[in-house]
Amino acid sequence: MPGSAAWAGAGPPTTQSSHRDPLLTGTYDKAAVAAELAALIKSAPVVVFTWSFSPFSKKACQLLDGLGARYTTVELDKVPRGFALKKELSKATDRSSVPHVFIRGESVGGCFDGPGLVPLYQSGELQKMLKRAL
Repeated sequence: MPGSAAWAGAGPPTTQSSHRDPLLTGTYDKAAVAAELAALIKSAPVVVFTWSFSPFSKKACQLLDGLGARYTTVELDKVPRGFALKKELSKATDRSSVPHVFIRGESVGGCFDGPGLVPLYQSGELQKMLKRAL
């Protein structure tokens, strides 16, 4: 995906199978992961948290691509501590679904909710937000 990037500060992706990921057990340093999440959200003007097999994640990125937006993608199922990041993202935003898009550090939700990229695009607001962000 254009704009895709593993979080540079997180180190290289691991080849560890997700079913062996200790984070799935629910044990991780919550403060450290919350700080990492906050840094990710602020790491670029537009940040999209995705799941690689999510059709809504793909749709969100296609919409942003179609608008020529530059963005950073964090594929939560591929980065180290991704499950913990997803859990902290859910706690911070009261949304457990992906994609989750932030523009200038502000949550704009997913494709259709929170308010969502598609409704923002249809109203013309997304284009204005992206222009201000870049």
